[in-house]
Amino acid sequence: RYWLLGFCEGKARADERGGHPAEALTAAKAATVRATAARFLRERGAAGARVRFDLAVVIGRSIEIWPDAF
Repeated sequence: RYWLLGFCEGKARADERGGHPAEALTAAKAATVRATAARFLRERGAAGARVRFDLAVVIGRSIEIWPDAF
């Protein structure tokens, strides 16, 4: 039986003057999240699970979830 596990990285800004929050998700950060997820799955015997990596973008009081963001 296969599970779908979602891992979510969050990026927030008070406003967009300093750039959109999604711009802060670098390739290096995405790689770190993926490596952490792989370790989590290995340690729990779930290495065959399906995974999804989402991004939660917060601007002020607005929240958007970007499924399969990376």
